[in-house]
Amino acid sequence: ATKPEPEKGGRYADPDWTRLTKCSYERDTGNFYILDMKSMRDRAALVDNLVMKTAREDGSDVYTVLAQDAGAAGKEVAEAKRSKLLSQGNKPIIVKARKSKLQSAENFLIAC
Repeated sequence: ATKPEPEKGGRYADPDWTRLTKCSYERDTGNFYILDMKSMRDRAALVDNLVMKTAREDGSDVYTVLAQDAGAAGKEVAEAKRSKLLSQGNKPIIVKARKSKLQSAENFLIAC
């Protein structure tokens, strides 16, 4: 949730990306398909707006997976996002974050 600001250097110069990936799974073949991907590096409110807008576009039959950071604040943020998604008719799933971003992406990477 940080906007790139190279002039400031440090962690602001090249922050992590938020990636939204819409995937489909075909049971008969066991294949996964990437149907759409959106990326953003910006402030938390704008990233949150992109998540909500994308969930609306994807429709109510698509599950939206939210990462929950460790600690009480992470749980509170994830629950707030879950409530917003439920109110617009989506199907949110909260997944607790693992120790590293690579570990968090492991299942998706295996499917790819």
